[in-house]
Amino acid sequence: MSILLTGDQPKISFHKGLNVVIGGQRRTNSIGKSTFLMILDFVFGGEDYTSENIQNIKEVGPHVIKFAFQTGKGIKYFSRATLKPKMVSVCDENYHELKTISLNEYRKELLSIYHINIPDTSFRGMVSNFIRVHPRTPSKVTDAPLQAAEGQSKEQQITNFEKLFQSYKEIDALKKEYDNVKEKSKVLTAASKFEFVKPAKNKTTFVANEAKIKEFNSKIQEIENQAKKATLDIDIEKDDSTRELVSHINGLRDQRSRLKLQVLAIQRNLDIKINAQKKSYQALSEFFPGLDTKRLDEIEEFHSGLIKILKNEFKASIKEIQGQISLINQSIQALEDKVKEIKGTSSISLVVIEKVSRYKAEVDKLNRANQLYEEERKLKKEKDENKKCWDEAVKNGLNDSQYRINKKMQEMNVFVCGSESIFPPILDITDGRHYTFNTSADTGKGSADKGTILFDLACLELSELPFLVHDSHMFSDIEIDRFQNIVKLYSKYNKQVFISVDKIGELDEDVRRIIEENCVLKLGRGGDELFGRTWGLDKKKED
Repeated sequence: MSILLTGDQPKISFHKGLNVVIGGQRRTNSIGKSTFLMILDFVFGGEDYTSENIQNIKEVGPHVIKFAFQTGKGIKYFSRATLKPKMVSVCDENYHELKTISLNEYRKELLSIYHINIPDTSFRGMVSNFIRVHPRTPSKVTDAPLQAAEGQSKEQQITNFEKLFQSYKEIDALKKEYDNVKEKSKVLTAASKFEFVKPAKNKTTFVANEAKIKEFNSKIQEIENQAKKATLDIDIEKDDSTRELVSHINGLRDQRSRLKLQVLAIQRNLDIKINAQKKSYQALSEFFPGLDTKRLDEIEEFHSGLIKILKNEFKASIKEIQGQISLINQSIQALEDKVKEIKGTSSISLVVIEKVSRYKAEVDKLNRANQLYEEERKLKKEKDENKKCWDEAVKNGLNDSQYRINKKMQEMNVFVCGSESIFPPILDITDGRHYTFNTSADTGKGSADKGTILFDLACLELSELPFLVHDSHMFSDIEIDRFQNIVKLYSKYNKQVFISVDKIGELDEDVRRIIEENCVLKLGRGGDELFGRTWGLDKKKED
């Protein structure tokens, strides 16, 4: 891979294995070490470089990052502008734009470039938490090395880890079953809030409801038995049918009334007359000697013809409406006969019917409450069982991965610390939502940072993770001897490791040699800053 920051700056080329950005001898700040690693994150599809909380980009202003990847099919050229970070340009060898693709399309292209074929994984989901650069690195990364961003849930962190170690497919199937039941439970709870009937609160209420149901059914049976003795046949459905028929009759009557009003309105229009007479025209002629009475006769004749046509249409409308009224009358009569027939089959008093209806309504209410209670219990049991299966799958599916990572970290810890007595970092994923990362009883930042570095290196070696990015901030609190051994570990990998370091004059000669041989960029004060100047200096005073 190679990078051009702008068109007039020299190309920065990278190689397999360790790639080092060297800072000043006195841990010089604000010269661009972290910024350059943030640019690497930008090249790898990240978005933090252009976020509001990154001040350095404001110092530089809008610019374009040009970069290329060596692949089995040749070199692929791209560029990405800070003003349009959601788009990536596909370029020719001179970085002339051939086409633009979305950031998501570009991230998929990175999966292809790095030959990553892990199902259901995304490039950023895979690499994001292994790009540890200030200020994008989460503040609690030493306690949660799987965390890619502030606020990311441990469930999502574990999911990304499952994908990295290809334990995801089986685990995800069980997780989806758990999520499905969990969603059903939420829907039931939400629906019950809007129901008139609430679920029974507990088993005691459930049993009490059962007793009441039995009591009410007994009373209904008693009333029915009494009715039978009086040759009555209680049938609430008949009463409901009667009410429904009466409601239908009332609706038809309303419809009939509206039609009758329409007939009256039309009949009023039939009374329209033309009152003008010929003798009236003669009287007008006395006042208007030049009046054309013949023309008035023609208008009179036209009006008469028009009224005749309208009256014929009105009569036709009345006939049609009266036909509808006749049909409605027939329907009303048929329904009234049906009501009489139903009423004639029962001599049960309304008081008895209402009493039985009340009991049956109460029984339905109690049955519904108990039904909802049983549904809740069933879903809870199913949810608990699915959660247990999911947790066991996570534990079993990742046991081998955890074992290999912990074993590798233990081996590297002995090499870095020079002793087997120093407690190694341990990853423990307990279920699909919880894990711990213990870096020993030593709670100091140096020990925690060392643990995170060893974890990253173990993942780099044991998975398809394509690279690591470690900022110099991770090394500042680590003992020099241990840091030197970490550099030696970095140098053993063929996969790319990008780091920034400073104060290399304090290091042993063999370690300095490793760093200098793998240096891709050297930064410092006095014009050797990443963008040619130090952040935060007053430009006028600097001049």
